[in-house]
Amino acid sequence: MLLGKRLFPYPILNSEKVLSEYADSDFRSDYDPVQEDEDYVFKGARYILTNDYLQGLIAEGKAKCVLFVECSATRFRNVFELSSEPRDIRIPMSKLNDKISVSAYIYATQDISPFKPTGLNYDYYDEVDEFFVEANCVLAIDEFDRIKINYNVDDDNLTSSIFTIVGDPEIKDGSIHTEVTKRKIRVTIPRDAYGSYVGVKDYDDTKWLPFAIMLVPSLIEAFERIKSGGDRKPLDDVEFEYDWFASVRARYRKIYMRPMNEEDFYGSSSYLLAQQLLDMPSSKAVNVSFELISKGVKD
Repeated sequence: MLLGKRLFPYPILNSEKVLSEYADSDFRSDYDPVQEDEDYVFKGARYILTNDYLQGLIAEGKAKCVLFVECSATRFRNVFELSSEPRDIRIPMSKLNDKISVSAYIYATQDISPFKPTGLNYDYYDEVDEFFVEANCVLAIDEFDRIKINYNVDDDNLTSSIFTIVGDPEIKDGSIHTEVTKRKIRVTIPRDAYGSYVGVKDYDDTKWLPFAIMLVPSLIEAFERIKSGGDRKPLDDVEFEYDWFASVRARYRKIYMRPMNEEDFYGSSSYLLAQQLLDMPSSKAVNVSFELISKGVKD
């Protein structure tokens, strides 16, 4: 959605000064883009506008400001209303991939007659001071911010690029749940177990315990879901359906110095493949357990 260079029969306030027909007014969107595990967040999203006339139209409900977010890779497109007060806008990461474009617009919510903006550049509009604007016509433009989604396919242990680990206080029976989504494999564990996981995951020795207990079974479940369809999907198709599979293929290439082929995936044991890709955490977890127990006995 690009409007910046289009000609309109009435003045347009543009964040690009060379395209704006206002002399001293400014309009732009303001936000802090933050990529989280589950959501892409436009933190503190708001508009900044210095034209009193357009501010008055918004206050009267005759105009609105919206943030337009589009991702061509996933065909996601949506608009979010903005105000001068900051708010967080959240979009699930499963709906985004690669590049997204972000624009802001002020548009008329009804016919405006007369439309009498102030602060115009009269090099364009001489003595004309009244115009007619139809409902849904754009009044101000801020185009556009291009954002690259940071999707890491090179993480050595595939933890951050494939898995999202979350704690759920509603799990009372101690069970662990796996959800295979397009973006990541979501592993949900009891809240107290999550606290323990956070305490050990960043240490080179003890991290192998939760890897073996949670991540290997979850990756096996994901692989088996892909294989359960009967037909062998091309690996490119699998990657299109599941973004995290790109990390699986990248890790396989790093280990074996060649691309993964269909026989490598469909013809291999899911249990063995999961261990290989995660750097053999099960055997390492056994060794760590023995060392911890031995140390406790000696102490």
